[in-house]
Amino acid sequence: MRLRRSLLSVRRLVAAFKAGVGQGRGLFVFEGRAIDLPVVEAERSILARARAAAGPSREAREQPGTD
Repeated sequence: MRLRRSLLSVRRLVAAFKAGVGQGRGLFVFEGRAIDLPVVEAERSILARARAAAGPSREAREQPGTD
């Protein structure tokens, strides 16, 4: 449960960064932390590792020819 909450926070951070960049900001505060591109890249890496550890999504497993 704690990991799930952490991953949700990382996803919110990445989404907030995308919104900030769209508004022309490269630095912003998220949950009391100063966030810039290197921080977001590290957080994206965490998400990628979590996805890899989880294995293929249900949709990918259900597609023909992916076994």
